[in-house]
Amino acid sequence: MKKYILSILSLLVLCNLSVVAQTTIPAPYCTSDYADTPTVVQTYIKSVSMGVFSNVTNAQYAFPHYVFYNNVATTILSPGIPTTIDLSFNVINTAKYSIWIDYNKNYTFGDPVEEIAYGTLTASPNAMVSHTFIPPITALYGITRLRIRVVEDGMFSHQSCGTYSNGETEDYEITIGQSPTSIYNSTIEQVELDIFPNPSKGYIELRSNQNDINNEMIELYDVIGQRRLSIQSHFVNHICMIDLNGIAAGIYFLKLGKTVRKIVVE
Repeated sequence: MKKYILSILSLLVLCNLSVVAQTTIPAPYCTSDYADTPTVVQTYIKSVSMGVFSNVTNAQYAFPHYVFYNNVATTILSPGIPTTIDLSFNVINTAKYSIWIDYNKNYTFGDPVEEIAYGTLTASPNAMVSHTFIPPITALYGITRLRIRVVEDGMFSHQSCGTYSNGETEDYEITIGQSPTSIYNSTIEQVELDIFPNPSKGYIELRSNQNDINNEMIELYDVIGQRRLSIQSHFVNHICMIDLNGIAAGIYFLKLGKTVRKIVVE
């Protein structure tokens, strides 16, 4: 009877461990692994640290040299707030690396803003890099995926999916948190807001029938979450004029209160 109970307990422990142990299955994300027959890969990721999480392996992961570390403590990223990621690699020849975050949680890394960093590495047993990035204010809240890939095949540079002949890929879970109060420090909630013209080549008009939005901060953010403009609202006859001359052409997000509108500057 004791042996039976111990066996059941051991099975429960093993089942519990299997839930949180790292896995070589990337689903629902795409495959990114070693293409050839099992062998020793000399170019690989040695360590990753960002915020509260740190994972130091100092070795390649077993064939096919892909691993999803879903048992490493997640770190919380705040949209609009700079975050630094530090990495080290073992590199035999020249290699390229890229880092992605699935900001919109659509199980791909296809959006340009989701490749947060990339670079070239020269041969070194301890090639270290550090990147500071800003999660965009449009990033969706909750748990999502971080992917790091290093390859010697130059043709696979900037590709988050597919196979390669020398390298390694690691995935991690991270959490996109609520934007800090420095971004959402308004005294008002949602705003009835129209923008005209949009796209714009200079001035824009903010139009609203609300009467409680004067002297509120109007902020303009680019797609990587950097604030490009901050002015106080001044509505006359329900219209507030904003001068965007000097703002580079591109896609931006205008925030008034807790309302965010996408605008295009041409």
